Amino acid sequence: MEFFRHWDDDEYMEALFSSSAVFDDGMLQTWRAAVHWTTRGDEKDEKSGDFIHRHKASVLVRADSILSRFVRNGVHPVPVVLTHVLTDMIKDKELMLVSSFQEDDDSTVAAWIFRTAVAKPARWGLHTLRQSLLGSDAPSAVNPGPYISMPTLKALANALHSFALDELDALDRTFCLAQDEHRSCGPALACSFHALCHRAGVHDAACMLRDMDPTEFDWIVRHLVTTKRAVVRGSFVKLIDPSASPSSCISAGDESVLLLHHTIATVESSLVKLEAKKEWAKTKAVELKRAKKEQAALAYLRLMKVLDASTAQRQTGLMNLLATDHQLREMHAHALVLDGYNLATESLRTTRTTLGLDAAAETVAEWEMLMDESRQVDALLAPPIGAMTIGGHALFDDEALEAELAALDNERTVLPPEAWPVVPTAIPALLSTVAATTVTDDDAARLAKQLENVCVSK
Repeated sequence: MEFFRHWDDDEYMEALFSSSAVFDDGMLQTWRAAVHWTTRGDEKDEKSGDFIHRHKASVLVRADSILSRFVRNGVHPVPVVLTHVLTDMIKDKELMLVSSFQEDDDSTVAAWIFRTAVAKPARWGLHTLRQSLLGSDAPSAVNPGPYISMPTLKALANALHSFALDELDALDRTFCLAQDEHRSCGPALACSFHALCHRAGVHDAACMLRDMDPTEFDWIVRHLVTTKRAVVRGSFVKLIDPSASPSSCISAGDESVLLLHHTIATVESSLVKLEAKKEWAKTKAVELKRAKKEQAALAYLRLMKVLDASTAQRQTGLMNLLATDHQLREMHAHALVLDGYNLATESLRTTRTTLGLDAAAETVAEWEMLMDESRQVDALLAPPIGAMTIGGHALFDDEALEAELAALDNERTVLPPEAWPVVPTAIPALLSTVAATTVTDDDAARLAKQLENVCVSK
């Protein structure tokens, strides 16, 4: 990060930590990125210069403790710098108060009017109404928070949503929001939204999720709902693909599948405990047998047999539940196919409305007529010109034309010298007369006329 790339530059860091940073837009942008970076929970160690994970990762930023994250050689940034940076980030909504984030998420025009014109003035007086209407609601001193880092929250929500769409089937994208309802599911908590966050946390883009307080996962849900990528009903949340999902609500089928998963996880967890208890009874029976306590050993052996029968019964029930889950998935696939059929049917119905039998027949008839005319035009233009006829008789006879052409060719090649054209006798005298005189344009025209008359007379 640019902030820490200059960590060893005394002159730059002195300017960054002093009040001069308030007037430098470049340093302001550097501080913005540094404030968002604090959500990772890392801190620069003054002695080693390495980054140490000293705090829990969190999407929350607290103005009252952020100064302690940037201690360099025992020196803190000037408070006015952080105040200016936080004020600017709040103005651009890069940081939002938790309460403001809730109001912004749930807001409508009517709700905003009520909060601005009624709730705040009633609570803080008419001066607050004036500040709200003029856009000067920010106090001179920065509220200590906590604030939500919106870029960090957006990045985590994007990573989690991408993980769910890439890794999970559409039937597995519904989760429970209540963590306490899954104590019987075992440590995996596969049915809860918290479990999804921990599963996605193995990827670098969402690694913060592994270290975050689970209560902050609610902000991710709220952001996904705001951006139309999730829906919530009761204690259930469903992640959806806004560009491809045919359903934007949680159906009874989604709830039933989720509850079935919860039941399967509960039975699997109870089987693990039952197996452990059966092994304990077996070990106890062997110990008592070796201690020559036959009756007690037989009692534990009977208990082991009872537990064994219960295990077999629960395994059968688990297999039935898994088979039911498979059948539900098949039915879900059939439902998707049926939705496709319905879409195709609706498309065909629309096409039939705009393209009836009469319209099709008229179009085909007109097309055939135009094609016939086109073929007639082609037939007229296809034959060579010599083949054209008038009144059924050919204008030209190709054979006669070929014979005439051959005769002309032979006549030109064997023409005797006496048959050559003779130059008129008057032309040389005329030419000598013309050469001896100065010829004007009028004379030239007159001479040309005389020459033409001579040629005609000959």
